[in-house]
Amino acid sequence: MSTEDGWDYVTTDAGDEFTGSYDSGVWSSWKQGSSIKVTLNTDSSVTDWGFKIDRIDYRYFYNTELTSPGTWDCTNFVSQCIWAAYGGYVSGNDTQTRTNISNKVRMVNGTYTTGWFGGTGGGSGPWENVGSLWTFATNSSKTYGPNATGINNNAYYNNISPSSVLLGDVLQFYDYDISDYHHSVYVTYKPSSGVTWDNLLVCQHSSDVKNRPVIELINAFGGSSCKMRRMTFSSASFSS
Repeated sequence: MSTEDGWDYVTTDAGDEFTGSYDSGVWSSWKQGSSIKVTLNTDSSVTDWGFKIDRIDYRYFYNTELTSPGTWDCTNFVSQCIWAAYGGYVSGNDTQTRTNISNKVRMVNGTYTTGWFGGTGGGSGPWENVGSLWTFATNSSKTYGPNATGINNNAYYNNISPSSVLLGDVLQFYDYDISDYHHSVYVTYKPSSGVTWDNLLVCQHSSDVKNRPVIELINAFGGSSCKMRRMTFSSASFSS
């Protein structure tokens, strides 16, 4: 972009204000939601080249107010995705989202072992722990909280057809080094046809990867001996 420095500005509704020349380009701030408004504010006395939007990027919802005190953050991230899908996150309204976190809206209050909740000081076991999330979500006798159908527990990944996996499913991977399930990911992309483990994509934390092919995780967790289980979510009840 190139505008009259100090007189003509490019602004965004994410709070940016740019003026002058940026020979290498400039990125706006991130904005939650599906759109961002960019405006050229100029007078008529002096003109310059202007601006062009030639690139966009996006990232999936992650709220730093829902922190995990440990090094491994995968299931905290996945629980945030589940929570957002159940309506806890309000797109474009950070104030309401923060209020929902404080009031544990679309969460389950309780103890560290009985609740499903996150916050600035960390979350409960079922919110942050791979195995505890599985146990909590697939428990059909609970009154409140996310409801999931558990599929393929303690079995090899090739028992699951990639075409049967749905957007919003959670996949968990068995770690032979600790003899337990140790990683959770969230399914974010599925092609309309010809679904394979190569083109079915997930998002994850620890490490942070957007749209990672599932085949990479299969290979990382044992290859042909990889154990992978799946949670598919359905409607649920919450107290708030």
